[in-house]
Amino acid sequence: MNLIPIGFGSYVVASRVRSIAPAEHKDSCEKPIRDAVLLRRCIYATNGRRRRSAIRLDSGHVVVSAIAPAVLTQRMNKCIPSTGK
Repeated sequence: MNLIPIGFGSYVVASRVRSIAPAEHKDSCEKPIRDAVLLRRCIYATNGRRRRSAIRLDSGHVVVSAIAPAVLTQRMNKCIPSTGK
């Protein structure tokens, strides 16, 4: 089980991450966050800071993080070993 640090002592399991989207884009991020809040499946891991990314999990949860999507992608690539030779 590979854990990805998403900031402020919070982690997500790498194999459960389906997508990482920037939170500034209203079309790709605002509606899924709003829907997750209504369904009580939204987890805020921003520690009071501005949201920068939304992580969609295979369980339908949306984790909102204050870490930039590019940084999260780099951390995820370090956690998951490459399958190429």
